[in-house]
Amino acid sequence: MHRAFLYIFTSFMNLVAFRTNPTRAAQDEWKFQCGEGVLQYIETHRRLLDSHNVREVVSYSRSGLSDRKKGAVTTFYFALLTGRAFRLIGDVWPGIYRSEINWTFTNVKMKQYRERKDVAYVEVPCNDNYGKGTHLRHLYESGNVNKAWERYTSIVLDTCFDWAELLFNNPHHMLQLYAMGLRPESATGCALSLLFNIRSDVLEPYRNVIRRIMKPETFVVGIQIRVGDALAFTNLRMNQSDTDVVAQVSPFSQCALDIERQASIPEQSVVWYVASDSLDVKRYVLRHFSSRVVVILRQAFQTRGSLGLVNFDGWKFAAAEQW
Repeated sequence: MHRAFLYIFTSFMNLVAFRTNPTRAAQDEWKFQCGEGVLQYIETHRRLLDSHNVREVVSYSRSGLSDRKKGAVTTFYFALLTGRAFRLIGDVWPGIYRSEINWTFTNVKMKQYRERKDVAYVEVPCNDNYGKGTHLRHLYESGNVNKAWERYTSIVLDTCFDWAELLFNNPHHMLQLYAMGLRPESATGCALSLLFNIRSDVLEPYRNVIRRIMKPETFVVGIQIRVGDALAFTNLRMNQSDTDVVAQVSPFSQCALDIERQASIPEQSVVWYVASDSLDVKRYVLRHFSSRVVVILRQAFQTRGSLGLVNFDGWKFAAAEQW
């Protein structure tokens, strides 16, 4: 599992490494992954927002950044296939990302919004075994999304799962998606790059790190080591024992070394870009692999209040580190 993740992320990071202007390149990345059908939808979306009685699909999630983006991918394809306007609830999004379509849907109180008679609210909890057995997942696997909740003006999908790939085996929509120029291996990348183009001012504080991993001659291995929300929110400093940290890091470091031996060119400069929600993990890899490792040495979570809610600065840092 560690190996598969690292190989995939390594390929991605080496593709990124050949960009000379990362922010500008990211603005056009979606064009390489999306087809003509998505280009047409962008124009359709603009017209829909100009209409008086806009029919829309709204992405909503109370989970973390990555889970929210996965739910947004699922919601986007619902909107694309049904010709509805895609909207994204959350006040933090405009301050972090730009998009090719105007998904802004801020200052919405979901409790009141979902009680409207013209709103269908569909929830799949994030701990629901990848949504297996739920009506919404079944819809993506084999149902006709055009027939789902069609009498409602607004449909809210409260989910943190990415089911875009399931649609390419769906008898109602497989040919439709292929005709649009979309493919299962790039459908998620299309939606993410279209909807979430990170703002240059969010990346600016970490420009030196970005420059180091963007050098064309450098072989970059991307590593993400998650210790988990429960630990992070319980004690932001964590102070994990050396044994705990070694156990978390060792599988990844060994896999990264294997990748170096198998995929890099002799004498090539190698960099490991390490992202983690644990400062202890970051300090450990810096201490033991200092010649290779690049990290942003700060805590991934910034909290406020007793509930451990992530504030806007925390969201921005998470987006920048994971970019």
